Amino acid sequence: LLLFSRFATTLFTFFVYKMSRARRTSGGGTIASSILALNSIATKENAYKEAILRNHMHSKVMAECFFSKDSDALEACLKAVSEDQQEDLCQAFQEQRNRLMKVSETNVDNFRQVNAFIGALNQSIRPHIEQQHEGAEPQDYEKLILEKMQEYRQAQKDSELDMADEQFVREIKTALGEATASANNDDDDDDDLQVVVRASGETLKCPIMGSYYEDPVKSSVCGHTYSRMGIENHLRSSRKCPVAGCSNNNITLDQLQPDIEMQMKVRRQRRKSDQEKAQRMTQDLIDSDEE
Repeated sequence: LLLFSRFATTLFTFFVYKMSRARRTSGGGTIASSILALNSIATKENAYKEAILRNHMHSKVMAECFFSKDSDALEACLKAVSEDQQEDLCQAFQEQRNRLMKVSETNVDNFRQVNAFIGALNQSIRPHIEQQHEGAEPQDYEKLILEKMQEYRQAQKDSELDMADEQFVREIKTALGEATASANNDDDDDDDLQVVVRASGETLKCPIMGSYYEDPVKSSVCGHTYSRMGIENHLRSSRKCPVAGCSNNNITLDQLQPDIEMQMKVRRQRRKSDQEKAQRMTQDLIDSDEE
């Protein structure tokens, strides 16, 4: 959270550095060198957004691990402490829930900042640079980008969803076992929480390989996940999604995106299985010694 609270500042600093460096390395600066630096920054849009997405996925998995309807984390922790510590523990859990919600809102804001940053570069900064004449005085790029980002965000204000309706926020609330009324709900009491029934039977095994996902990828069309090797082998003989009942009949490699959330879930499950196996082996040794 501390890292991403400085996300926008990092973008500004990187932008100013690249633009200033372009001027220094070109002997005072040319329009061409500035445009090259601008293009270099703009091409990193996906990297910026992927960093935010990874942060969101980590928060989501943590929420499911400790706070989902099926999680017994709180109950297990309560059993491990004395009665006079249980109230403090419950309060600590509630603070963590609130912190996860705050992280989700920060991720939304960072995503909006990236959109504003790239939008300002392409719609305002680029035309501004192209209209400059060679040998013009160096610009205060930090001030300029901040002004243009503010203008861009103001122009996009009406099209932005309410924070409670943003996907990142709704996914974290679902992971926490909560949900708020939709923005289209006429009920005025938007703050009322309701328990969400989580889908049961989620599998961590590839529908093709039948084993835990390895390098999981998700189809951007139908949303199904596969092990990368499994789906690549499958596509050599068929374009149809291998999940029964799926209507996606034309899967392509371009549709496949890394499924970061599934990757973390499998890693967590493997770690849990290894711990349980170690505990069983320890208990077997204890039982053997007692005999």
